[in-house]
Amino acid sequence: MMSSMRVRIELVLAAVLTAAPAFAQLDVKWVQFQNETAVRLVSDPLLGISDPEEKDYAWGDVDKDGDIDLVVVRKQPFSTPGARINVLFMNENGVLTDRTGDYATDTDVAGDQGFLTPTNDRDVVLADFNGDGWLDMATAVTISDGLPKHISHPRIYMNKGAVGGTWQGFRFEAGRSPQLYVLQANGQPDFSKPNPGRFCSIAAGDADADGDIDLYLGDYDTGLSGEPEPPGIDINDRLWINDGTGTFSDSYQTRMNATMLLSAFSTAVAIADMNGDGLNDVVKDTALNPPQYVGIAYNNPPNDGVFDIFQEAYTFSPYFVSVGDLNNDARLDMVVTDDGVDRFLLNQGNDALGRVIWSPAFTVTFPTEAAYGDDGFGGQSVIADLDQDGWKDVLITDMDVDGPGCDRRLHIYHNLGNAPNVTLREEAQQASASSGWKGAVGLSPPTVLKGTYNVAAFDIDKDGDPDLVLGRCTSTSVWMNVSNPCKAFRYGHANNNSTGQPAIIGSTGVPAVSVNNLSLTVSQLPPGASGFFFLSKTKTDPCQPYEDGLRCAGGMTDRMRPIGFATANGSGEVSLPVNLTGPAFAGVGAGAVRYVQFRYADPSGGPWGYNYSDGLEIHFCE
Repeated sequence: MMSSMRVRIELVLAAVLTAAPAFAQLDVKWVQFQNETAVRLVSDPLLGISDPEEKDYAWGDVDKDGDIDLVVVRKQPFSTPGARINVLFMNENGVLTDRTGDYATDTDVAGDQGFLTPTNDRDVVLADFNGDGWLDMATAVTISDGLPKHISHPRIYMNKGAVGGTWQGFRFEAGRSPQLYVLQANGQPDFSKPNPGRFCSIAAGDADADGDIDLYLGDYDTGLSGEPEPPGIDINDRLWINDGTGTFSDSYQTRMNATMLLSAFSTAVAIADMNGDGLNDVVKDTALNPPQYVGIAYNNPPNDGVFDIFQEAYTFSPYFVSVGDLNNDARLDMVVTDDGVDRFLLNQGNDALGRVIWSPAFTVTFPTEAAYGDDGFGGQSVIADLDQDGWKDVLITDMDVDGPGCDRRLHIYHNLGNAPNVTLREEAQQASASSGWKGAVGLSPPTVLKGTYNVAAFDIDKDGDPDLVLGRCTSTSVWMNVSNPCKAFRYGHANNNSTGQPAIIGSTGVPAVSVNNLSLTVSQLPPGASGFFFLSKTKTDPCQPYEDGLRCAGGMTDRMRPIGFATANGSGEVSLPVNLTGPAFAGVGAGAVRYVQFRYADPSGGPWGYNYSDGLEIHFCE
């Protein structure tokens, strides 16, 4: 029976299991955002600020220039066959700029144009499929019956890397995806029934413990709207195994059984080590029609890569699931978007079979004065530390991809950090549902959050805190995080070193003497390269040639004031905890600004033998 119902709202259970405190006040200014869409998003309006299509996001540093780029896959809204083109937004000095035509049109299929070929993509993931250090891409394609394989099957885009220091973009390579077949009762493919799937979700991770990245695809059948799936061609979920070069094969039911792969409407999947045994498990939701649950297929030793135990971890009315550590106990928890009240489950260790012991399903909460609550029928969720306090917060979008209704809104839940059973509460300025900011300061009126398909949370301007991109029913908007006066952000550029890439500086922790947990980091160094971080009160921007690199901190004749020495590990990374009360940081109280670089030995990188990272600008507070 179809759950047009989706009305399973367990009110009594929600009241019993809530993690809410007895009192929750209004106007808690915990994090603040500012709408900067006009200066942070450059594209044709119908692909950006006025985009009316269903959208899904993936983000990562695809060109390895040290900032985060955004991939947008688009389709006609809801469970329809309407294909649309996708968009590649490159982060150019904090501005998300459409460079699809420059970097995402190469292909090995005659007549195909990569992202500019309309496809019915419903989800996308970034991961390094061939182990070359560059992020590749895979999309989950939905209703595409009768279309050629390269249009109807999940599409793999390989990152072409850099030539002479210039990034080459992505190339769609059709042969990397296997042909899909309907399975027989014995789990083997029926080669007389090739058929595309109706994939709504995709996840990347090492599922067979061989060191490369595999793919899990979540399928759906017939939703509440759109075209019904014809009988006898249901593909169900699939686990694709990587051969190590980025070419995938279908494992059918050799690694996961039919129960594990069965889905009615799988809107979310994840590959992650849920029970902490060192092997990745598969988390999925299946919604709308029976079966309805969030399930976990456990990948238990000694048969690495063979999933032998299945657990139904949540059985209310789930519609989306994401995983992350909410209470800082080094175990992965789950956030479940429910058709009724959204919930989260805390990982409390394992039972004798290696299954996770889950807490009760705690509900998200609201200020007690609020005249509203969870408005039901949500969508995608993201777990991210928005205020950089060390506790991961939660964002839950409102758009149900299966049916219309741009009349709900995105919810942002503040993690209060009250472990072990943390509270996720949506802060609000006012009690009214229609006035004042909701979720975070600056997000007002509440209509700016209405009808959100997808949200991306990543650092756009390199200031150390996550910003937001909201993909809504009629628009895309960019909201910058302006809440933290203590921040460290990169500036300038670095010359390529002997690895063919620039050294990228960064930091973790908070630049505050009272906290004193700041660490300096550098990535993309030659493995084993030694050097030192140095500090200056002077900023050089643009950076100036110096030795084999560019000097971004201090003037050309300034003495370099060392902070500390470090040697890169085998992955070309260094991390140096620093003492803000030590002599190198004398006088860095509230309001102080300092500039940091890393100078390192790179004998094969130039005549001087010394190169530099880019610059790090640090704003200190107490």
